[in-house]
Amino acid sequence: MKTVRQIEKEKELRRQIVLFAKNNLQLNIEELRCAMKEKGFGDSLRKLNLSMLIYLKNELSGIEFNPKDILDSQGRYICFLASSIGWQRKKLYLFIAYKFDKSEIRYLSKQEKGAMISILKQIKEKGNSI
Repeated sequence: MKTVRQIEKEKELRRQIVLFAKNNLQLNIEELRCAMKEKGFGDSLRKLNLSMLIYLKNELSGIEFNPKDILDSQGRYICFLASSIGWQRKKLYLFIAYKFDKSEIRYLSKQEKGAMISILKQIKEKGNSI
């Protein structure tokens, strides 16, 4: 369940993204949707959670993705599994943001890390990439 503060922050980020696209990138709303889709965010700002909105805003602004997580054994294993299926760190963090609404591995609970490990193992067994 989202808090009132999260809902307000999401609204503010959506507004900032639209204004940035319009004023700095000279994109209309349809062009913004196309750019979002090309970058893997889908075509609706309302469907994105707080973490995904932050990543989208940074991506549009040109801010480099460079998390500096301090990882426990589960976190390191998640990174190992992700790299073994060909995911770059950026794709891993975007998946975590989408699936768990968390911005970094260190914010995942032990149960969420376990679920992430299971997901990555299934993907590795199938040989597919999401």
